[in-house]
Amino acid sequence: MHKLWIAAVVLVIVAVGSYFGYNKYQSTALIESTAPHVKETSLRTRVIIDLLTSPGSATFREMFEKSDETVKKIADTLFQLESQSSKANPEAMQSAIAYIKANQEITRTMLSSTRTRYESNNAASAMDEALADLKSSSGYSQTYARQRLERAVVQAKKLLEKSKNEIELAQSGIASLKNAHASASRFFPSEALLSSDSITALESHFRRGEEMLK
Repeated sequence: MHKLWIAAVVLVIVAVGSYFGYNKYQSTALIESTAPHVKETSLRTRVIIDLLTSPGSATFREMFEKSDETVKKIADTLFQLESQSSKANPEAMQSAIAYIKANQEITRTMLSSTRTRYESNNAASAMDEALADLKSSSGYSQTYARQRLERAVVQAKKLLEKSKNEIELAQSGIASLKNAHASASRFFPSEALLSSDSITALESHFRRGEEMLK
């Protein structure tokens, strides 16, 4: 009877060890299968950050197209990960999804701010043209030029407020990205995540924008 009791205890210990061993294997497999998605997202976001923070590195059109593509690719990745139900390491999966979502949101903000900058450039050009026409015209033409200038000034003021709001959104988005980055770093290797240099460059870009608008 004593031997049977010992055998039963041994079987329980083996079973428990096997259970935890299998869970660890599943957890490791989950991280290994998810890491490429995290890394691809980081690389795509880094490209947009580089384009945004390096003047002259891309045209507005290139920036629009690349950003749109990145947002769509990240959406596909999120759909794929969110459709996977994993009990092995739910915290790792949640951190990956949160990190990828933070990348998606900051990319959307970068795209929006670039569109506003493009519109602002157009508004500035319209103001310059209307002002030049106002100085060189007379009579009806001068009245028309003045109306154009007034419309351009109104548009420029709207875009100024829009830029300020986008900078606030960007700063909030960067804070969320940093938090998600810290959480994801507990499970995924540093080479799969955005570098601190990229995040710092993004922070500096919007900080300069804020200072210019003061």
